Amino acid sequence: MNVVAEASRWIRVQQAADLLGVSASTVRRWVAEGRLVCQRTPSGQRRFLVEDLERASHQANTPTHDHSPSYRNTEERYQLLFETSLELASSQELTEVLQSAAQRLSVALSIPDCDIYRLEDAQHIVCLASSARGIYDADWVGRKFCLDDWPCDRLAVETRTTITVRDLADPRLSEVERCDLRAYGQCSFMALPLVAHDRVIGVVDLLDHAEREFTEQEIVTAEAVGQLVALALERAQLCEELKRLHLSHLRALSSALGAKDYYSLGHAGRVAAYMALLGSELGWSEDYIEKVQNVAFLHDIGKIGISDRVLLKPGPLTSEEWEFVRQHPAIGAEIVRPLFDEELIASIRHHHERFDGDGYPDRLVGEAIPLAARALCVVDCYDAMSCQRPYRRALSYPQCLAELRRCAGAQFDPAMVEAFRRALQHLQQRRARAMRVASQAAQLIDPVAHARLRTRADEARPEYEKMVSALRVLRRRHPYVRYITSFAAHNGQCITVLDTGETENDVSHVGDSWLPDDELASVLADEHVLCNVINNDNFGVWISGTAPIHDAEGTVVAAVTVDIPAVDSRGRPLLHNDRSRTLTATLEAAAIRFSRAEVEAITDGLTGLYNHRYLHERLDEELERAQRRDSKLSLLFCDCDRFKVYNDTFGHKAGDTALARMARIIAATSRRSDLAARYGGEEFVLVLVDTDTAGALAVAEYLRAEIELSSARSKYPLTISIGIATFPDDAGTRDELLDKADWAMYAAKRAGRNCVHAFSDGIDPRPAARPR
Repeated sequence: MNVVAEASRWIRVQQAADLLGVSASTVRRWVAEGRLVCQRTPSGQRRFLVEDLERASHQANTPTHDHSPSYRNTEERYQLLFETSLELASSQELTEVLQSAAQRLSVALSIPDCDIYRLEDAQHIVCLASSARGIYDADWVGRKFCLDDWPCDRLAVETRTTITVRDLADPRLSEVERCDLRAYGQCSFMALPLVAHDRVIGVVDLLDHAEREFTEQEIVTAEAVGQLVALALERAQLCEELKRLHLSHLRALSSALGAKDYYSLGHAGRVAAYMALLGSELGWSEDYIEKVQNVAFLHDIGKIGISDRVLLKPGPLTSEEWEFVRQHPAIGAEIVRPLFDEELIASIRHHHERFDGDGYPDRLVGEAIPLAARALCVVDCYDAMSCQRPYRRALSYPQCLAELRRCAGAQFDPAMVEAFRRALQHLQQRRARAMRVASQAAQLIDPVAHARLRTRADEARPEYEKMVSALRVLRRRHPYVRYITSFAAHNGQCITVLDTGETENDVSHVGDSWLPDDELASVLADEHVLCNVINNDNFGVWISGTAPIHDAEGTVVAAVTVDIPAVDSRGRPLLHNDRSRTLTATLEAAAIRFSRAEVEAITDGLTGLYNHRYLHERLDEELERAQRRDSKLSLLFCDCDRFKVYNDTFGHKAGDTALARMARIIAATSRRSDLAARYGGEEFVLVLVDTDTAGALAVAEYLRAEIELSSARSKYPLTISIGIATFPDDAGTRDELLDKADWAMYAAKRAGRNCVHAFSDGIDPRPAARPR
């Protein structure tokens, strides 16, 4: 019992502060001044005897009359603390909390200037709030200072006690500190450490423009208010951290959601980048742009509530399915409600509203649609138009602009369209800079040496180091460039070859598989594309320029890409993945890997069309749907004429180029609901839903003529023969439909090649008419 009683007489700093009715900082200061006796534990913690504290409290509290100045000071102090605690608890917004805290501390001491700093590390502090004569000083906020230059602040942090300076003659001041005070007309100050749960998280400087001896009552009051400020600051920081974690997890979830539909991978990041560009053009504040970027990244998060059966349906949606899809903006708004204010939540709910009132979910009209929602509608549609989809090719930049103008006043706010057009002009100028550097990079790459580099082991070759070094020199001459990377087609897929990254976290190695964006794929296929887009990958969001690398014969054998970070007005990389956010980075990387795996599993690496396996799966689904709806379905079986001779004559590289060119024409001929696939070798299949034999003949003849015309413009002409079979007229099953279309294709070849034949026409096909 005696041991327990003896132990209970010793208490810690916070318990001592509660007993004395002061802050923990005041207790530490009184210890430093010798007014309180304490002992140190082996770990350095202060411990106090209750008897010593009771004695000190008795000496400090002499009897006073109820209306004496001491009583009134105590009453005013408690009133100030009460009002301060209420005000600091009224908001969880860090900026509001700090601004309120600065004003409260200034009022508490009748002192003109107050600066609040966060302790960034053991050597530096960063200003979070600044009040000069009661006015928010935005110029001082955000500045970073070294504690070695400000020894009084360092002393306050290290000793956890309040430091007061009466005048500029104080020997503890450094010359830097003294010069700063003179520059702003300040003569005295108090450095108040902010301690929360026994951890220093910042420091407050209270500065006067006259020499001043701070009284004990002023110091005690400041320390008490400072204790409330420290706790409020810690609470606000914890709240911000929770919101950041919640936001990062939702961003990762959004990326994973995008990976379900592999053609929309990166859509969220690109839309967020376009929103930042548009916001800058509209003159939005930097803080608002940052919030809108996050909203834009999550604009489709509500699709998590839509069934995959509907969301990923390859064909047209029924009216019931459209009703499900139209729910996703409202679902998304509820998901993000804990993160944003009502205006930003509404921008997600209403980003599918139309300016003419014919949108969803609430059919709002004109300016009744929230401002950010009107902006989001424009950039969301621009990204959808300018990127390739499995059912259509991407629109060119002029076509996108024409579509925006056409829909202004109906789907889009005309003012938003005009502002976004200006933003796109600025984007085009930056892309032109990237293109110029890409052209210079292409001249530094030896196509013969480049062709020898195909695996990671080839990085030991001298030609690899020589070309990478040359590209790094080029990159350093253009500081706005982040990456220079070369790519090549190899074994039916796109691989990286040269990369100017210099650390393991920002470099791709020779032979790494890469999912090319539309522009890179077009350049590798020797196509000229007029585009003006932002690209997104697992390293960030970029403004890119891509140039072809030609061999001695002028054939495109590789491509080089120059990436410039898409940058907001504060010069920070926009939406660049923060590798320190382990969970988010892991989920986003997993989403990208999943997307690539899915693309590789169902698409043909050379042509980008669906592969043989997916054709069979999807064809079964389409036949079942046609049978259920009592509709027709036609299948075009296409085969290149004399392709073996073509390969033997011009080489396999020319053959691959020809197949890729044909695939792009086939894809461009198909509708969203159709299915284009590479069947194998030089054979292709195009499935036309809701199409009878007559309609299929018209499509096939158009396709044959387009391929003949395209081939005639190239150095190596090539034609195609097409056979047609229709469900249910010619066949009732998948295998039967393929066999009969294949038979019709061979009938077309027997008729002289470069023609179209339908199975229903029998065995005496006639060649299609040739254009003169």
